[in-house]
Amino acid sequence: MNELKPSAASKFKGSLYLTIAASIWGGMFVVVKIVVPSVPPMILVWSRYLIAIVALLLLCLQQRIDWHVDRHDLPLLIGIGLIGQLASIVFQETGTMLANAQIGSIVTATTPAFMTLFAAWLLHEKLTRLQLLAVTSATIGVILAGGGMFHVKHSQLLGVGSLLIAALTWHSCPCYLKKVPARYPALQVTTIGTLVALIGLTPMIAVAYPSYNWAILLTPKIGGGLLYLGIISTAIASSCGTKVFNIYGQANQVYFSSFSR
Repeated sequence: MNELKPSAASKFKGSLYLTIAASIWGGMFVVVKIVVPSVPPMILVWSRYLIAIVALLLLCLQQRIDWHVDRHDLPLLIGIGLIGQLASIVFQETGTMLANAQIGSIVTATTPAFMTLFAAWLLHEKLTRLQLLAVTSATIGVILAGGGMFHVKHSQLLGVGSLLIAALTWHSCPCYLKKVPARYPALQVTTIGTLVALIGLTPMIAVAYPSYNWAILLTPKIGGGLLYLGIISTAIASSCGTKVFNIYGQANQVYFSSFSR
């Protein structure tokens, strides 16, 4: 596969889009912590994706995405949605509810090591000592900078465990994404994954919460939080990731997947 060589100006734009997406993603933990006391994690994720799918479809229409998908590619695309969009986000919201926003951001930020290990396992990429040293030092740096992991209460350990599972599932996705044929735009892959997660969550919500008070989702605080998570944290961050994808090419789809959650 031919690698694209973006110009200096394109690299600057790519870095800008990544910064915007990362800022949005960082603020997501605070919003989730505000919403989850009133909204169970599964309903929160379902509502977020219901809003996001509308925004993503509008983006797809604006970019005139071709929706043809080969039948033999469907298992891979569906699997990405189930692992990265459904399981990962449910565990993430649960972990943020049980722990706190600071710990959530630290645990998630310290898990690029998972991506490196999954790349070695699933894609048979060779790891160098320099790569391992870089990941280890970056992880230690984030922990020291945040300081929150040294003050985890016993009651928060289950939340940390949920966040680690979320990180494991999320950071395995870039390895599967690199197996997606280049003919599928990154925005299309994310939209399909979001739709798969929404469909998968719907029957679970119907069974687990038959008498839930849905009117609470329309209150200003909860409704505003859901709009942020669905439109800004998912759709707009995905749009920024798509622009990065367009600049750097298929080989760098890992950036898109990392910043569009």
